[in-house]
Amino acid sequence: MSALPPDTGFEFPCEIPLVAFGPAGESFAQQVEQALIDAGGQRTESQVHVRASSGGRWQAVRVPLWVVDREQLQQLYAALSKVPGVSFKL
Repeated sequence: MSALPPDTGFEFPCEIPLVAFGPAGESFAQQVEQALIDAGGQRTESQVHVRASSGGRWQAVRVPLWVVDREQLQQLYAALSKVPGVSFKL
């Protein structure tokens, strides 16, 4: 994974919602959330949000996390890359 550019606009520490797109199904959302927690992500009081595509085949899972620095953010994105079915990350 390439490093984030130094001008990402984040002022750490901060809450950042990480989003993963993948196949519809409850297990995908659970896998995304668990992978982020296992990678050291700290959940915030904000809710995990799951939004299905109009055709129902795909979903976006948004997990708000407290991120302390750029290195941790890169680790969290790397963890998302390892979740089976992830087709896109924000």
